Amino acid sequence: SMLLAFVLVLSMLGGAFTVSAASNYYITNAEELKQFALDVNAGKDFTQYKVVLTEDIVLNENLVDSEGNLLRTDAEEWVPIGTAEHPFVGVFDGKGHTVSGLYISGTKESNKALFGVVSKTTIYNIIVKDSYVSGYSEVGAVMGYAKDDSMITNCHNYNTTVYASYQRAGGVVGQVHYSNVFNCSNYGYIKAGSRCTGGICGDNYRNGKIYNCANYGIVEGRSLVGGISGGTALLTHAFELLSRAYAGTPEIALSLVRDLADAAGSRRLIGGQVEDTIGERGEITPERLDFIHKNKTAALLEAALTMGFRLGAQGGNAQILEKAKEIGYCTGIAFQIVDDILDQTSDAETMGKPVQADKANRKLTYPGLHGLENSRKRADELTARALTLCEEIGGNNGFLTELVRTLATRKN
Repeated sequence: SMLLAFVLVLSMLGGAFTVSAASNYYITNAEELKQFALDVNAGKDFTQYKVVLTEDIVLNENLVDSEGNLLRTDAEEWVPIGTAEHPFVGVFDGKGHTVSGLYISGTKESNKALFGVVSKTTIYNIIVKDSYVSGYSEVGAVMGYAKDDSMITNCHNYNTTVYASYQRAGGVVGQVHYSNVFNCSNYGYIKAGSRCTGGICGDNYRNGKIYNCANYGIVEGRSLVGGISGGTALLTHAFELLSRAYAGTPEIALSLVRDLADAAGSRRLIGGQVEDTIGERGEITPERLDFIHKNKTAALLEAALTMGFRLGAQGGNAQILEKAKEIGYCTGIAFQIVDDILDQTSDAETMGKPVQADKANRKLTYPGLHGLENSRKRADELTARALTLCEEIGGNNGFLTELVRTLATRKN
């Protein structure tokens, strides 16, 4: 199986993956790679180039042993390419070459890797080998933090130790935010002092996709540990929290776990997510759109409302629980419709995330299918129904009523 994995990695490195750029910017040795990092971090624009690595790069000799243990502390420290202020934006083609002996020490700073922060970037065909990378959060071998529709493909960690003293340690990338990771592998030792440790990605946050990746390394952490992505472990961690918190009342614990499992399982949340992914390249129909949002956003809000009321004074009242569930459904669908509207009509600064992403990714949306006017009308109808149900339930639910209203009128 190891031979098969090795052949797969070689095939991925030689696979067809083309990116167009105006001209090439060649890096042929360690000094040029260091200067490239300094230029990016000073704010130099590389968007007109495809940056190409033409040779294997050795930054420090004999840095780690065959198991990734650090052999020396007098090595030259690497300054990651791209910062929060000046992320790398552009295209980087490693041409299957290795960068070895990369050394980053310390446990108090974030975004540590060969690349620190990248945005709207494609990085491919690069191997980080026999290296040691340490930081506080967002720590990886190839990159610390990838955001804004970046693409990481055919990138690999060979015998590189990655350690985050707090969270988000990934064999290839520390955190993915609205970005995608394809055809990557890890053969290194990955550890976080607290949470979110993954063989490929420490935390896959906000609609990032991880496809065709493999982990052959060791991954350790206190919580939210995954062979591919640490953040995905949050799903099962929720059941652990519920069972521990209500261990003294097993009937309530059972009901809460069942509520959440029904909402998050293959028939609801996971099924809706799969259909949403397929929907990007499938036929757009009202039935498919309703299925997706009923079984994603609405499912989770139904569970949240049902579980909350189950713990209240009227938790044993079946009619109250059904009304609470319907409030969750109406609010969830209205929330998603408003979200679709804002993606089409708002701006990135107001939203705090990229806009027009649904159209670019061919997502099924309410405005795309029914138009803006009909979408707003439907959101208003669902919100009105949820508010009516809140009044029917009565009691001290002022916060819930205000929350329903706020979600329908939000600007981001």
